[in-house]
Amino acid sequence: MFYAWIITYITKTWKQRTINDPKTGKSVSETPVTVIVIVRNEGLKIQRCLKSILSNPEQLLHQIIVVDDHSDDDTISQIEALAHPKVSILRLSEFPLLQQYGMSYKKSALHYALTNCSTRWVLTTDGDCEVSESWIAAMTVMIHQGNTDMITGPISLNGDESLIQRWQSIEMMGTMAGTLTGIHSMTYYSANAANMLFQRLDYLQYLDKEAHNYASGDDVFFVQWMAKRKKLIDFAMDPCAIVTTGVEPTLRELYQQRLRWSTKTKSYNDIGMKVFMGLIFIFHLMIFINLLFGCLLINAWLLSVGLIMLLVKAVFDFRLLHRVQDFFGYTYKLSRGFCSMILLHSLYIVVIGFGGLFAKHYRWKGRKVS
Repeated sequence: MFYAWIITYITKTWKQRTINDPKTGKSVSETPVTVIVIVRNEGLKIQRCLKSILSNPEQLLHQIIVVDDHSDDDTISQIEALAHPKVSILRLSEFPLLQQYGMSYKKSALHYALTNCSTRWVLTTDGDCEVSESWIAAMTVMIHQGNTDMITGPISLNGDESLIQRWQSIEMMGTMAGTLTGIHSMTYYSANAANMLFQRLDYLQYLDKEAHNYASGDDVFFVQWMAKRKKLIDFAMDPCAIVTTGVEPTLRELYQQRLRWSTKTKSYNDIGMKVFMGLIFIFHLMIFINLLFGCLLINAWLLSVGLIMLLVKAVFDFRLLHRVQDFFGYTYKLSRGFCSMILLHSLYIVVIGFGGLFAKHYRWKGRKVS
């Protein structure tokens, strides 16, 4: 009953915001921003990323600051080959305060970029992402309405060649709907640094006040810190604001990415987020417990409960994703392989949930992080 209620609430919230919000990307903004891109070994993708940002109106884009996090490929030479006056490169290895951050390379890179930034408002994205030519306008238009201190934007994954790739794309759509609902209801807060707008001084103050010993979380911890201080946070409900990136190509890389995301969960200060994620985890865990013991004990009642829970998940998840997919322009037939993806998602929640609680380290971008 809880799962059906929460997914229904997320579905209704998404529907209401889609109907009521204007197409902000078509509005005219007059706020120039600095875009910060932190990269490590993105030589194959960084030019496409920067060109997509540079396609935005010149008057809105003050500068792109790319911070190179010790890349050992041709990332820097690819950036230099663009030879664009609005693109500047900082090498994280030259940041004087690098040592105080330990393994928190992304936070130190953000700090380095912000100290070399002159605009009030900052947009962040990643080196493997691409944006629309109306991205900056769509993300900044709410500033002029005077009712926001921070905006997190939608992320889309572009992969549908295999079941795992399609699952990642669909799972991200559901995650975005959950992010919007938490912010809209002011019950829990999440964000993704691949698409985030904030004020430079707010982030510098956050860095000054908070501990810096997490290898990731430069986005979620910040939005929760902002919410705790009663800052106004919103979600950019506009297709023009979507940032697109690729799926993880292998199960191993997917596991390491999601483990990186989940290991910081136990350190969240947002009680609403912990309760929400905990209840979702328990629901999916109970599916497998009922199915497993129903089969082992040949217990029809336990087996029936497990199957009913799985059916409830399939029905309500499908309703949500069917509502969300048009916003993201997802044209792949949702019903194809959906039953397999439901089982995969349930297993994913359980495995990553336990991994986030007990994993001692993970590997990311060629680094072993504890």
